[in-house]
Amino acid sequence: MLVPVSAVRRPPSPTVWISPGCTRCHWCQNLMPTVFADTPDGSQIRAEARADGRTCTNVSARSSLKPGHLDPESARFLHFVADGCPARVINVEF
Repeated sequence: MLVPVSAVRRPPSPTVWISPGCTRCHWCQNLMPTVFADTPDGSQIRAEARADGRTCTNVSARSSLKPGHLDPESARFLHFVADGCPARVINVEF
C-alpha cells in the first residue's frame, strides 16, 4: 500500500544551541559545517540550518533546525558532536 507523502511523519527537528565559553577549536564546524559556522565570537548555528533563518548561538531564541535540514542519521550525529566538544558548550534537544 502506498502512503501519501503528506501522511509520512518526520521526526521532530532538533534544537541546537551553543552556551557561552566556545574556545573556537573548530570541532563542530569540521564535523558538521552545514549546521555550525565559525565567527569572531566563536561557533554559531548557521542561518541556513535554523527555522528562523538567523545566525547566532541560539541560546535565547532556541529555534529548531529547519525540518528536513538533516537526515535522521545526521540528526543523531549531533549528539556525537555535542559530546565531543572540548568546551562542553554544544547542546542538543529533540
